[in-house]
Amino acid sequence: MRKKILLFILLLSVKIDAQEIKNYPRQFVFSSCDSVSVAIKELNKCTNDKFIKYFRKKYDWFKIIGIAPYTIRFYLFYEIDTKGNIRFTTVKNRQHPYDSITNRLALQLSKGVATDLNESQSIKPALNEEGKPVRYRNSIYCSFLGGNYLEDELKNKIPELEKKFTYKAIYAHPHEKDYLLYYQATQSKEIAVYKLNATTKKEVFIAKYKDIQEANQKYYYLRNLKIRSDYPLSFLFKNDELIEIRKTDNTYKTYYCNEKEKIKSEEFENILSLYYSIYQPVLLKN
Repeated sequence: MRKKILLFILLLSVKIDAQEIKNYPRQFVFSSCDSVSVAIKELNKCTNDKFIKYFRKKYDWFKIIGIAPYTIRFYLFYEIDTKGNIRFTTVKNRQHPYDSITNRLALQLSKGVATDLNESQSIKPALNEEGKPVRYRNSIYCSFLGGNYLEDELKNKIPELEKKFTYKAIYAHPHEKDYLLYYQATQSKEIAVYKLNATTKKEVFIAKYKDIQEANQKYYYLRNLKIRSDYPLSFLFKNDELIEIRKTDNTYKTYYCNEKEKIKSEEFENILSLYYSIYQPVLLKN
């Protein structure tokens, strides 16, 4: 495996709507740049340079690199209100097949940068032609190489991970204050039953049965269970709600499950995306 390579580029995007340019004779001003010449060109250059330098220092790139096995390129959009408070709003990228993970994390990491900027009051708002504060919108372009795998290695990694699922989850049932989880062996009809403790979030093995019919003798509600082509891979807790990780064809989805409803939560492109996600510690059941 090749040594991890890191390269990142930050550029202040200049793709601002023409109407916005007309309304912004002065963009926002970054810390200490207000002492620079009042010429708009010099003021903007000072702000852009210092803003990018601050962003590079505060943004925790290595948290993304740790889960990103490919080159990442994205625009991080932000807006600054009339009081000089910044908020990062959206991530747009080149639609790499594994970007669902990095998009969420990229935006999450930017919130920490925004908090630091707002608490330090490092930004003065943009002004309109009348010298009054106005809302300002722009974006930062980010690009770097990261991760532990090359593209060719990824093609082999996905089926390798798929083979690790020797049991597939087929059902979760409330049991007193806990849950009973049912798994079916992928190479046979064998059923394994676990109890998932709602307090400790740990699974405890209960028993194995040769097939669903034998398990039904102990757990009557399994008699109407239909084993479909789409099935949950695993269960876990998040925010004290049971999470179901389900596979449908080649798509992987997670759902929040509670007593009243099942709500679609997140969607992942493949098993690798799940493997690098926040569900990694309890995802694979060998």
